[in-house]
Amino acid sequence: MTYYVVQYRDRGPTGLAGTLMRFGRGYGWSAVALFVLAAPYLASTTSAHAADARAVEIESVRIGFDDRFKIGSWTPLRVQVRSTGAEAFEGFLDILVADDDGAPTRSRWPLRVVAGEGARVTAYVRTGSRSPDVRFRFVTSDDRVLSETPLESIRSGTSLPLPLLPDDLILLSLGRAQGLEELPKLPGIMATRRGGSREVAVTRIGGQDADVLPGRAMGYDGVETVVVDTNDKEMLAALSTRGEALIQWVARGGHVVVAVGANW
Repeated sequence: MTYYVVQYRDRGPTGLAGTLMRFGRGYGWSAVALFVLAAPYLASTTSAHAADARAVEIESVRIGFDDRFKIGSWTPLRVQVRSTGAEAFEGFLDILVADDDGAPTRSRWPLRVVAGEGARVTAYVRTGSRSPDVRFRFVTSDDRVLSETPLESIRSGTSLPLPLLPDDLILLSLGRAQGLEELPKLPGIMATRRGGSREVAVTRIGGQDADVLPGRAMGYDGVETVVVDTNDKEMLAALSTRGEALIQWVARGGHVVVAVGANW
């Protein structure tokens, strides 16, 4: 019978402590001190590279309907983002908006973007002033902030959204309903208020843009009346699959006008 004798050598402390002791005996304790001082920098550099690999940026932002929204009411906010890193981003888009008192409020929306591709987040926000301070923050799944961008820098070179006062009116046409622009001329529509007449904003969503229909009833919160154009086949088809939010809004007191046409 053959016996195999295996000799184990005690290598001292293991892990980081053991590594530092062996490194110190070989290169001197001054080198160990230098390594310890440089460790935080190396860790932060590694973290920065990881963040760059999952980098995402905002391509465009659309608020409300035709960029019209009402102060103090919930409104849809559509954010188009794109991955600029080598890895997919999976985490959250935090949207910070100042409320009526100027205090920042935060809503968090899950986000996953494949590397090199784009994605869209439809959120719902409530602004509290005519010049809302809106900021967008990308946060990883382990709650690390990658970047924060204000709305002003995203919309640089283009007009900013136009807010309406709480007693102004938003008329939303789903389709190509005609004659809505004449409504503000009717008696009683342009009621006066302190400082002048209230504004009536006519906004539209065409059938080709039906994918921007609100997915939640709160998306219609600032709208006075929704006009459904039955001549727009694309819009009717979209409402058959995305109309639940509109139904819920009507059930809560919203107003809908059906413009009857040949397709009714």
